Amino acid sequence: MLNKIKTLLTNDNADSQKKPTTLAGLKSLQRAVEAPNELPDAKDAQAIFDYAFYYEFNAPEEELDLERAGYYYQKAANLGHIQAQYRLGKYYANPRRRDGINREKATFWYQKAMKQGHQKAKTALEILKLKKDPEAKISL
Repeated sequence: MLNKIKTLLTNDNADSQKKPTTLAGLKSLQRAVEAPNELPDAKDAQAIFDYAFYYEFNAPEEELDLERAGYYYQKAANLGHIQAQYRLGKYYANPRRRDGINREKATFWYQKAMKQGHQKAKTALEILKLKKDPEAKISL
């Protein structure tokens, strides 16, 4: 397990959003990798987010689970975690979801992330609008 964590942290090609930026983030990622079925503290938004991220991107191939990731993103987003709000917007905009795209919920969570200053949320929201209406003008 420690090799997986080391690989995640040292891979220069990895998306920087996939790497924890704090000691607490590193510890919660380590916990998610070592004990993915053990629930994170219900009030620790970063730990909950790390579990979501683990299930979306870092779990072994057979354990990747978009629905479980969405469940944890929802919990962290409800606690005000800005990155979880953005990822939850992406989750609802994802056609691979069991229920397909939910534009209303994607829009809601992108807007919540935007209000907290998430830079990519505005772009994601504009892309979501453009996909719905190809004639729409983008205001990036």
